[in-house]
Amino acid sequence: MNNLKKAFGIVDMSYNWNRETIKTALYEYLERNGEIFQKDLIKSNGLPSLPCILSYYPEYKNFTDIKRGLCEIDVPENWTVDNAITAGKAFLEHNNKITQKDLNSRNNLPSANVINKLFGSLANYQELVGCEVTQRNEYITDKQIENAINLVFNNGDYIIESQQVFFEKFKYSQSVIQKRYGSFLNFCNKYNIKVEKSKKPKYTKREVDDAISNWVMKGNSIPPMKELARLGLPSQSVILKYYEDWKEPFYLYEKMFEEVNRNKS
Repeated sequence: MNNLKKAFGIVDMSYNWNRETIKTALYEYLERNGEIFQKDLIKSNGLPSLPCILSYYPEYKNFTDIKRGLCEIDVPENWTVDNAITAGKAFLEHNNKITQKDLNSRNNLPSANVINKLFGSLANYQELVGCEVTQRNEYITDKQIENAINLVFNNGDYIIESQQVFFEKFKYSQSVIQKRYGSFLNFCNKYNIKVEKSKKPKYTKREVDDAISNWVMKGNSIPPMKELARLGLPSQSVILKYYEDWKEPFYLYEKMFEEVNRNKS
């Protein structure tokens, strides 16, 4: 692939990556955005992929290690009852209360899922850290949930890449859904939501290349990101396992077939 990119004159930022340029890119991104998530590690953000970073920094094993060691972000090793309470009290020093929407890493707080595992409910956690209890009497109606679903899919197909990706966009937490429907699977069945991604990877690198090259060879243009799964192509998340930008293999094979056709003529 790298030889093909060079032969067809495709500019590839990955040729510029080394330990120094990677560190600089991460720091500049943090200065602009204030936070960084694993999903941000894509070429369109001017960042190397996670595998690329790990190859240059083998002393780190995962994204959490990178945030802690390379980006110097204070990330707790593991959430426990004690450090979750400490984090909650620290958050309250600058805020009046802790609500469901505050439970994320950007606020240095555990996720709603962690809170439920450690404390049983947000209300119990709120009591322990000494803030106003906001959820005990709160009831989210089916209509509110339906409205939140419509916002996620925006009148498109009810297809999601994974449970994790869905809750990054969904207004309510996993605990709300689990309490109401018993499980995420029951929730998906009720609203006819199709989960595209299974625990086992759907495509190998070779299968991703074969699917995309066949698509391009038939004269198809690059489809919208949300249409990938519907058209039988690997999803964005699958492509990003092997490429730094989901459009990259499409551009690569377009260039390759253009060159092949030019040589034939």
